[in-house]
Amino acid sequence: MPGVTTFQATRPPAPNSAWDGVSLASTRVAGGAAVDVVVYDIESAGGLVAWKVVTPGTTQSLTVPDLGSLSADLGPSRGALTISVSAARIDGFSYGSLTYRDLSTNGWTAYAQDVFFASY
Repeated sequence: MPGVTTFQATRPPAPNSAWDGVSLASTRVAGGAAVDVVVYDIESAGGLVAWKVVTPGTTQSLTVPDLGSLSADLGPSRGALTISVSAARIDGFSYGSLTYRDLSTNGWTAYAQDVFFASY
């Protein structure tokens, strides 16, 4: 069984609340494996519109561009959102040589995931 990493995604958006379209945050709790990468998967329109935001494991909060302010065709669709947060440990990881395999459980040595339901 792979190792386990621990984290708690507790900041915006709160479960079943409105997301501001730009703020993402997660916190880690003590214990578990070190976190190399955090992946936010943001889906709207029943999964037809999807964003993948990847940050180094040390990043606890970030602001993403508000693409919806540029055009209604960019960014998440208005309505229900699913935001999945994954904190992962990857053996031999180097953020400078990130590969697509590093963005999913196939490439992770240990991970923890949480899912939030919100609106936009």
